[in-house]
Order: sequence, then C-alpha cells, then structure tokens
Amino acid sequence: MIWPANPTYSQVCDSYVSYTERHYGNEAIVVFDGYECTTSTKSAEQKRRATKSSSRDIMFDESMQTVTTQSAFLSNDGNKTRLISMLVQKFNDKFIKTRQAAADADRLIVQTALSESGYSHPVVVIGTDTDLLVMLISLAPPDCDMYMLCSTNPIALYNITLIQNAVGNKKPHLLFAHSVTGCDTVSALFGVGKKKAIDILDQYTDDDSLDVFTNETSSKEQIASVGEKFILKLYGAPKSVDKLDKQRYLSYNKSIRRSSLTTAFKLESLPPTSRAAYFHSLRTYLQVQQWIGNTPDATKWGWYLQDGTPKPVEIDQPAAPDTLLKMVACGCDVGKGNCGRLCGCRKLALKCGPGCRCAENEQFCSNAPSCEADNDEQE
Repeated sequence: MIWPANPTYSQVCDSYVSYTERHYGNEAIVVFDGYECTTSTKSAEQKRRATKSSSRDIMFDESMQTVTTQSAFLSNDGNKTRLISMLVQKFNDKFIKTRQAAADADRLIVQTALSESGYSHPVVVIGTDTDLLVMLISLAPPDCDMYMLCSTNPIALYNITLIQNAVGNKKPHLLFAHSVTGCDTVSALFGVGKKKAIDILDQYTDDDSLDVFTNETSSKEQIASVGEKFILKLYGAPKSVDKLDKQRYLSYNKSIRRSSLTTAFKLESLPPTSRAAYFHSLRTYLQVQQWIGNTPDATKWGWYLQDGTPKPVEIDQPAAPDTLLKMVACGCDVGKGNCGRLCGCRKLALKCGPGCRCAENEQFCSNAPSCEADNDEQE
C-alpha cells in the first residue's frame, strides 16, 4: 500500500483500512509483526533489512503530517510499533479483526488460518513470503479448503490441498528441507538450491531419521549426525564419505586439479566444515520447532546473545592453524579502503592478522578480530 501524498498519520491509517476493505472485505483478519522483542532470532534479519533506509524516532499523533518518506519511516521499529497501535484502533472501528505477534508474524498468520479452516468457508492467506506457503503445505490438514494468494505481479493463487497431494510423502520433511537450505534465520548453502533438497527427500521414504528435526526431545548429537548426512547428500558425497571435513578436502582437490594457477578459486563453493554444519543443523532444528509451535531456548540451539540480541554461532574452532594464518596477509591501506570487499583476508573469510599492513592502525580496520563484519558481508 503506497501512502498518499503529504498525508497526516490518520490519513495513512485510513488508507490501510480502505485498502483492506476494498481488496479483502471486512471479514479479513490482519496480522502484524512485533518489533519490540529483541530476543527473537528474526530480529537480526529485521535489523539487516532496516539498514537499507533509516529514520529517527518520530513521536506523532493522528493530526500530525508525515515528515519522512514511507520507506524511511518504516525502517524504524519504534515508528512501526506506534503506527501499528494506531492502525489496530482504526481497524477495530471498522470491525476488522487484528492480531499481533510478539516477534515475527509468520507462525501467527498460519496459526490464525488453521483456526479459521474449521468453519464452512474457504480460507485465503494473503502474503508473499515463501515461509508461509511451506508452513501451510506442511501443517494444514488434508483436504482443507485453504489457499494462499501471492499478491505480487503477476498475482498467483496456490491451492494448498493440490500442492499437498503433489508433494506426497515428502510433506513431513518439507519444513526441514526449506530451512536447511536457507531461510530468514538459517544461512543458505552456497550453490545448493531448494529443489535439490526436496528431491533428496525421496531417499528418506522408508527412513524416519529426519523425524529428529520435528521431535521435541531430540538430542543435539542426533540432530548434528542426521543434519551432516543430509548436507553430504546435498554436495553429492559418495557413500564412503561420512564427514563433511573429508568431503571438503576432496572437493578442494578436485576443484584445484581442474583450474589453472590464474583462476580465482571460490572458497565458498566448498561444503561447510563438520563443525560449521553442526551449528547450522542446530539452527535448522530450532526454526522447524518454532514453525510447528514449540519455543526452545535459542541460546542452546546455535545462537548466542550479544548486547541482548541473538547472533548465530558460526563456528567454535579457528578458521585455520596459526602457522597458516600467519602466512596470510593483506596489503590494505586502512586510510583508503578500510579493509572492505577487496581485502585479501576478507575474501578468504579470515580476520586481518598481525602480518597485514592494516595492523599498524588496527583500530581503523573493519576486519580486525575485535570487529563485527558489516551486515552486507555477513549476509
């Protein structure tokens, strides 16, 4: 919904209400995200998206005229929280039901749709998020009269029952396949698509090992073992290889043999290490559990708190032995480049070390061991 030109905040809210009435009727249920919870694993993704634009906190009332662009205003969580409070009242005045999640609304949207599916009318979920579609396919009961309308251009309407029938025996593990290959809280695996993961599910038709990701009592050891085996399949490892570290070594040798001395080698094309996959699997398990309605402690499943905000545990081992790290050095002039994207250390996913030129002014180096990488680099 595009804001009208030079509106008051009351007119902004009225536009949302009229848009909803015009397109979806007053029987719609509007579900909002929550932006005050900083302990959600989704908060890091929300903050990353907000960096595309910025706005100061604006204390406004209905009669006040807008003072920023729509995108800038909505990049501030505090502004969105205050606008949602105003919107809820406006919707209630029109007898349109509203709900707000404590953090990310995806689970609440699906939960609301499932609760409405018990009545004698079709239920349509309006959204553009792939997570919503996957959750509906996985969690909706068979033969439900439920749809998802993707309101992009072109508009697409998905029949949940027809997709469930097409998915067949893969349905119980669809949430896992979607999460392990990348979502808002789990990093994507370089060069590995979701179709490949879904195709691999056929190999688990008579094997319930993937059930550990939907089992609330699974141990970390079970999750790590099953997760590593699945990732090995994603990277086409032979059956004789049972560890990602070994497959990573074999893949590196194979790539080097095919390349020339002048060819740039993409380190990210290698499979993750076994230890990195361990934390990746824990985060996959946590996300699947959250989608099915459970709430495990994130700090026990691949996350840690930094200044009260969850951060993913990438690995708990050095990137390489110290003797090797001392051989790697960049020649960045921190006065000019600040060890940005062209930094040799950063390209190898390493922090700048004592042999680097920037070590003389480490406090100005954005890739020093004590510094956090910027959002784009983390992404």
